[in-house]
This record gives sequence, C-alpha cells and structure tokens, in this order.
Amino acid sequence: MKTKQRNWMLWVFVLVVFAYVQWAVLSTVATFYYPGGTIPNHDTVGYSFWSNTFSDMGRRVSLSGEPNTVSRVIWETSMYIYELILCLFFAVLPRLFSKAKSARRLATIGSIFGITAMVLLFIATSAPMDLHESIHNTASLVSYGAIGVALILYSIAIFRNESFPKTYAYVLVAYIIILVAGGVIGIISIPNWETEWGNMLISTYEHIQGYIELIFIPIVAYGAWRVDKRLRDLGPESMLGKD
Repeated sequence: MKTKQRNWMLWVFVLVVFAYVQWAVLSTVATFYYPGGTIPNHDTVGYSFWSNTFSDMGRRVSLSGEPNTVSRVIWETSMYIYELILCLFFAVLPRLFSKAKSARRLATIGSIFGITAMVLLFIATSAPMDLHESIHNTASLVSYGAIGVALILYSIAIFRNESFPKTYAYVLVAYIIILVAGGVIGIISIPNWETEWGNMLISTYEHIQGYIELIFIPIVAYGAWRVDKRLRDLGPESMLGKD
C-alpha cells in the first residue's frame, strides 16, 4: 500500500475522534438554544435530557411553537460532519483486512451497511420531524438497523484477523448489546411515545446510547489507528491474517 494512501488512512482514524468530539460539543451547545416543548408537554421551557430527543433539535419549529433556527443549524452541522467522517471511516477500514480474505469480505460488507447507515442518517437529518416525520423516522430506524449489522460483521472480522487485537471486537460486542437493548426499549415505548413515561424512556435511552457511542466507536478508531501504524512500520507482509 502506498505511503501517501496509508498516511491518509491514519488521518481518517484521527478524524473519527474529532467527529465525535465536535458532535458532543456542538450538540450540547444546540441544547441551550432549543426554545422548549416535548411530545407530551408543549409548555416546557428549554431542552430536557429526560424528555427531548436529539431529533427535537433538528425541528424547524420547536414543540413549544417557537422558531428553532439556531439550535437546528448547530445540530445539523454537527450531524453532517459526523456522517461524512463516518462514511470515510467505513470506506477505509476494510483495507486493514487485506490479507485475511474471509475477514476482508465481512469488513467490506460491513462497510456497505455502515455507509448506507450514514446516508440514511443524512436523509433523516435533512428531513426535520415537524416537516417530514415519516421520512425522518423511517430513515432513522433503518439506519439504526444498518449500523447494527455493520458492527456485527466487523466484530466477526476482527475475531478472524490476527492483526487486530480482539479487545476491540469485545468493545463492538458490548455496544451491539446496547443497540439491541435499545431496539427492545423502542418496541416497548414507541406505542406510548406521547405519554410521559414512554417519552422519557425513549429520550433517556437515546441520550445514554449516544454518549456511549461517543466513547466506544472512537476506541475502535484508535485501535484501527494503532493497527495501521504498526502494519505500516512492519511492512506489507505484516498484513497477514487468519481465514
């Protein structure tokens, strides 16, 4: 693999960490500009960790009926940066499995699902709930499933590749369990989304899952950075893996 290409890959892994840092900072700033309102109670003031979802920050008009321009622009900016960088991450990640054929196939398919998830998330970000609720919800849910499939395939690929420490596969497995738990919570709560407890359950889980992702995926990106750097130092033959 050419040196310039390898250096570019290293920068992509670094950018993943930046993607999550900027998302954490900008999304937090956006909460301060959200006027107010929740699904069950339109009279609340400001953004609530327990009762508002991330998608509420992307509304053109808040649930309280006030314009939501500042919060929306900040939130959408953070999401577009995140989605673009994660697309790059999934595009380059299979290259770490170039000599382990079965792992490379799994990683490649995983990246197809991962990039698809980011494209769907881009659609959801661009379709505010108050204008295109059906499109937003459908794109978000399918994106959620696609990223789950991508992470399952990547965890298996890492287990099958000697170059990638298994610790990072276990990190992905832990996060997959959290996603599955979220799916269960969603099935239970969505029919009752307009009630106080249903809305609180969905909103609280979404925030917890988002901040756990903020830790887990950058850990895997750091692992990819370490693996790529080590393989670059050792030379092309070090890319050998187990099929």
